[in-house]
Formats: sequence, structure tokens, C-alpha cells
Amino acid sequence: MPGPRDAARRPSRAAGPQGRRLRPGGLVVLDNVFLGGRVLDPAYQEERHLAMRRLNDLIAVDERVDSVMLPVRDGVTIARRR
Repeated sequence: MPGPRDAARRPSRAAGPQGRRLRPGGLVVLDNVFLGGRVLDPAYQEERHLAMRRLNDLIAVDERVDSVMLPVRDGVTIARRR
């Protein structure tokens, strides 16, 4: 689907350029952002854990979006483009 979008849902394991095509006010929903709790435990240092930590940190400080991370099941992040 080319062009701007109002919403995009991506599983955490499937990265993509969704945010660049998102309209102001559009949503990105990411699931599995805790990776079974391993993202929260510094003992886990596999690339997928490090990548998810980086993604979570980037979303938290990105001034282009308002975001919330919900502790539902394995973690859900909702980001709304400003």
C-alpha cells in the first residue's frame, strides 16, 4: 500500500520504514517489545535483545512521536506521530 498511512502494525521481529510513511496523527503498534522479559534483564545480550532495547530507547526519546509502552502480555508499544 503506497502513500501515507493512518496506522501500521509491526511485530517486533519485522522492522520496516513504517514511520516515514505515517501521517501526522497516525499510529504504529509494536508487539512483543519485552521479548519474554529478556529485554528488561541485562543478562540477556543476544543481538535481538540489544536491538529491541535500542528500539525501545529510540521511541522513548523521539520527539516526532508520542508513545506509551503497555505491560500487556509481552509488551505493546503504541506511538502516534505528532
